[in-house]
Amino acid sequence: MKKDIQNAVHRAHAHIRAAAGQAWKTGGQVGAGAREVVKKPHTWPGYLIILLGALMLFGIVRTAFFGEVESGQHIWIEITLLLLIAVVAERLVQQWQQPFVMVLLILGVVISPYTLQVVWPPLAQALAPLVSPYGFHPDPSHMPNLVGESELIKTFANLGVMVLLFRIGLHSKLELVFNFKNLMVALGGVVLPFALGFFYAQGAGGSFAYSLFVGAALTATSVGITAAVLEELKLMDKAFAQTILGAAVIDDILALLVLGLIESVPSEVSAQALAPFGQIVAVAVIFILSGLALGRWFMGRFFPADEPELSKRTLAGLLAMLFFYAFAAESLGLSAIVGAFLAGLVVAASPLADKLNRALFPLDVLFTPVFFISLGMLVDVWAIPHILLPVLMLTLIAIVAKVIGAGLPARLFGMSGPDSLLVGFGMVPRGEIALIIALLGLSAMDASGKAILSAEQYTLIASMAFLTTAIVPLGLKWLLQRLSMKGAGQLA
Repeated sequence: MKKDIQNAVHRAHAHIRAAAGQAWKTGGQVGAGAREVVKKPHTWPGYLIILLGALMLFGIVRTAFFGEVESGQHIWIEITLLLLIAVVAERLVQQWQQPFVMVLLILGVVISPYTLQVVWPPLAQALAPLVSPYGFHPDPSHMPNLVGESELIKTFANLGVMVLLFRIGLHSKLELVFNFKNLMVALGGVVLPFALGFFYAQGAGGSFAYSLFVGAALTATSVGITAAVLEELKLMDKAFAQTILGAAVIDDILALLVLGLIESVPSEVSAQALAPFGQIVAVAVIFILSGLALGRWFMGRFFPADEPELSKRTLAGLLAMLFFYAFAAESLGLSAIVGAFLAGLVVAASPLADKLNRALFPLDVLFTPVFFISLGMLVDVWAIPHILLPVLMLTLIAIVAKVIGAGLPARLFGMSGPDSLLVGFGMVPRGEIALIIALLGLSAMDASGKAILSAEQYTLIASMAFLTTAIVPLGLKWLLQRLSMKGAGQLA
């Protein structure tokens, strides 16, 4: 009897399991059918919503770029476009393996008014038959209103360069920057390029003020670009790389100092005209030394170093210090970017530096691309064929002057020949500082009240900065391969 009951229980369990399996299978089929049923009602309405959304987007784009929109409203379109361009640039950087700055400049050139003036008329004629059935009639004489010269965009660009120089300062270590060998390498990398650039511009018939700007544009080394290239090649721990970075930081300080000097450009070389230069040099030295000393004291006294993450109060205080240093530099006759860099150098010695660098990432994403795109928009790329020979000549001078001017002191202070060559070539990229100097030349006035740099002259300097930036990644790789094949360098 007991055995019969057990058999009955086993048979019942078997029936239950079979029923459960069938229910699961059926349920799965029902679920799949239900999912299919859910999909079907959403297929055509979904397509309709997408179509309506596309039409709405088309109408918005047509109104934004080809209609009459108030400047206060159009600014949101401009910011959206600039940030989308930054997204595209990030993708192209991954594809091209080129510096982010260079890609942003290229995209700025693409959307510049100079490019649109040439490209839009034939493009509008080609598009007219395709889009006219949809109510869109492109006018070859009416340029699309992509990015204008609004004050908010200029403010974004100015904030971008402030954040950029501040972050460059944050990446710099004072004790590794200011040593005698790096100082001599940096001096050679400033004096020779400035002299060659100045005399080249004079020989080409340029004014004294224009020649000063050309010489100043050749002095700077782009610390950010150089560091990015060395990090990509995994060479940051090499002796020549440390020399490049240390000398490049001093180089930028000297170049920014030169920039502060030429912002009050004399009309001629005379004792009376050059007298303010001595005063500016003295003010700059005092500002740098006192700014470093007082800033370090202020950081240690008023900013808590043991915060696991930056509080809103600490972040606001550090940003206030950044803009105060920028204002102080401007009020003393220097450039605001000198103050921004110095503020970064002050914070670099604090335990808060890494946390602040991470906290600045959103500001960097928002403002810095706008700065570089806006610089690219100032380049008249269609004028380059008319000044191709001067562009190539100035680029060649820029390369030779840095290789000799920075490489020779490195060799004299004990570095090997190959390392010295790498130091000189590693300091070739001009990048953002040259563009900043050229930008100031567009707004600075000479004695007669005219802008010191014309659009063509700005394009000349910007093209040099672009070419010297583009050549370094490929040039450094080629040099390292050649030197390793010869087995000649220390490279340590």
